[in-house]
Amino acid sequence: MRVSHAFHSARMEPMLGEFSSVVEGLEFSAPRVPVVSSVSGGVVSGEWCDPGYWVRQVRETVRFGAGVECLVSRGVVRCVEIGPDAVLTPMAADSAPEVVFTPACRKDRDEARTVVTAVATLHVHGTPVDWSALFTGTGARWVELPTYAFQRERYWPTLPETSGAALARELSVVDEWRYGVDWLRWSGTTPGVSDTTWLVVGSAEQLAHPLVAALEARGVRVERLTADRLDRVELGRDIEKIVAEFPERAALSGVLSLLGLAEEPQPGTAVLPSGLAGTLSLAQAMGDVALPAPLWCVTRGAVAVGETDALVSATQAQLWGLGRVVGLEQPQRWGGLIDLPETLDESACDRVCGVLSGTEDQVAVRSSGVYVRRVVDAPASTAEPVALRDTVLITGGTGALAAHVAKWAVDHGAARVVLASRRGTAAPGMAELCEELTSSGARADAVSCDVTDRAALAALVDRLEADGDPVRAVVHAAGAEQLTPLSEVTVEEFEHVLSAKVLGAANLDAVFDEDTLDAFVLFSSISGIWGSGLQAAYAAANAYLDALAQQRRRRGLTATAVAWGPWADGGMADGDAGEHLVRRGLPAMAPRLAITAMHQAISGDDPLVVVADVEWSRFAPAFSAARAWPLFEQLPAARALDGLGGTEPDGDHVAALRSRLAGMTADDQHEHLLELVRAEAAAVLEYAGAEEVQPDAVFRELGFDSLTAVELRGRLIAATGLSLPAGLVFDHPSPDALAQHLRQELAPDAASDASGLLAELDRLEAGLGDAAPDELTRAKVAVRLQAFLAKWTGEAGNGNDPGVMDTLGDASDDEILSFIDGELGRDT
Repeated sequence: MRVSHAFHSARMEPMLGEFSSVVEGLEFSAPRVPVVSSVSGGVVSGEWCDPGYWVRQVRETVRFGAGVECLVSRGVVRCVEIGPDAVLTPMAADSAPEVVFTPACRKDRDEARTVVTAVATLHVHGTPVDWSALFTGTGARWVELPTYAFQRERYWPTLPETSGAALARELSVVDEWRYGVDWLRWSGTTPGVSDTTWLVVGSAEQLAHPLVAALEARGVRVERLTADRLDRVELGRDIEKIVAEFPERAALSGVLSLLGLAEEPQPGTAVLPSGLAGTLSLAQAMGDVALPAPLWCVTRGAVAVGETDALVSATQAQLWGLGRVVGLEQPQRWGGLIDLPETLDESACDRVCGVLSGTEDQVAVRSSGVYVRRVVDAPASTAEPVALRDTVLITGGTGALAAHVAKWAVDHGAARVVLASRRGTAAPGMAELCEELTSSGARADAVSCDVTDRAALAALVDRLEADGDPVRAVVHAAGAEQLTPLSEVTVEEFEHVLSAKVLGAANLDAVFDEDTLDAFVLFSSISGIWGSGLQAAYAAANAYLDALAQQRRRRGLTATAVAWGPWADGGMADGDAGEHLVRRGLPAMAPRLAITAMHQAISGDDPLVVVADVEWSRFAPAFSAARAWPLFEQLPAARALDGLGGTEPDGDHVAALRSRLAGMTADDQHEHLLELVRAEAAAVLEYAGAEEVQPDAVFRELGFDSLTAVELRGRLIAATGLSLPAGLVFDHPSPDALAQHLRQELAPDAASDASGLLAELDRLEAGLGDAAPDELTRAKVAVRLQAFLAKWTGEAGNGNDPGVMDTLGDASDDEILSFIDGELGRDT
């Protein structure tokens, strides 16, 4: 841990004598409230006034955990941290999860909001608060709540919205779209990998890595696959040869790839690292031979778990983007990603072995422990908005997003906007866009410049400088679309997708390597944050951008990577791709709000900000349909989906419902289930009754959100016994549509059989009524109907007597008429 002074260690001893002399000259008073000491871990008594105590405070171990335990033992259930940042709160919460901990101040957060949040947190957990002291002088006053304050029906008058209120509402929406990435200390236990068999893949040099020997030293049988030629077909053949030696394919516990450690370009490419290309080929080869073992990929310095941890390799960070897509497309053969520490000692090797047998799939091993990756809420902090000046350079300038960015730049003070792309002024709509920007008071130019050509980029920047228009802000929005299954991705396609984003970003970083910019913005994507099917190369490219932003910040340069969700109006989410994303719970964001989020992100201190409108009720179940992903465990919106609404079916009610449905026609079944859906929806929304939920009403317009949608799902599971998806009300957006779905699930056969039989009887009755047969035919039909009725009502014989039709099968007409007279009692 990097600290300014080595407190609580032997390095403090040279100053203890002088420090003791100073302390002895001070006056002490006994505390008026109980104090728990971090020296003893218990409540202090007389030692508080002893100068020697304060000398020990500087030198001895901090017994923080014991202090927390002491608080718990004395019945403390609420704690507030007083200090410049929330340093102790998370550690204390780990030690005593049953206690409420809240900080009164947080670094880079609005102080007033943070302290009020702390007070509110204590209040809702039972601490009395003198609210009058808080509101004195503010003009606040008590008001009466309307009747049924929390009923989801609106009676409030709609007033004209002021510009300030509109902005506040927009910021509130944008705040809900913001997420970040955090690394949590992991303290779990795993069974380990002793007595297992692993295939380790790497070059001849990589197979000499100390991790391989460490696995063998810990009881792992290691099979080595030397992969100096990263050919998909050859890798598949080599895997088959090795696996053929096992009694069965399942005997292989896992595949550990060291290929990703290689950073040199793949032969014949300019930007594709050989380690990334090799990992792609390995994942594809495992799919080709249907190898069921999980694939684990190793990197070094591809991630940073905290401010003091350096992200060394943005190149290797691309493997993390690829790996997350492999996990989505091939979940049955995905293990995870492990980032190794700078020094791989015995403790680190033990930790790696523990990770290989665990359930966490995105892990960093450090000398201080094991850290796991999580997506977290990241509301914006209060910061001075960035003001633009001079020239703003926008790459990918012919794209739809660049137009939105250009207008934002002009609105926020840019004197000149330069839109750089391969096509320049030849791109459709460029002349009109430049004319529109110029009419707003700024100079706008569309220039032909390939940002993957560093010399051409540097020449453009120098030319602008010479013209008196130095570049003060950069927005890198260039990118190439991709929607290709992992199994079909070629090296050529991978190189193409990487080129615009990765090589362009690397060139911009090199050209603007001094602190002369107000903003350096990289348009990244959520595909690099949590993966996206069919976008292996695109995810890898965006992971590079995220890493580059962190590296620039560490070098003291400005940089912000914004990992975007889908944009509306011309983003990559238009057309079929957009419809697919909406079904997955990722609706496109309005450009105006997205631009607001971008400006907010640039003005803040975070090098990486995720901005996406996520409907967790749809996205989380679909994302985790094939396997569990711990990545979202820290998000309240995603975590709340588990078990909400009571999903245990009521056996008696389910049986009664199915019994009633079995005796109904299809139309009656639909009406019955429609009433059920309307009643449960009304209960969730706290309406007075089912009649207030119209059959064709849209659930979203009724006020359903992700949580109420899952609550309705839970109530319907309890009522029907069906297994229903969390996104039920979005897949079937009205009560009528949902009732149709439930009928199809509950009684498809019964409904069709009953209605079919009745329909057949209707047709038979109509046919008999229209017919005019002779007496013998009428008699034969009567016999058949009587026999069928006897079987239907259970009045037929015991099955040993010859059947009626057997008796009459060879009878003459006279014998048939005689049988009817005798058996059926007809008067002839």
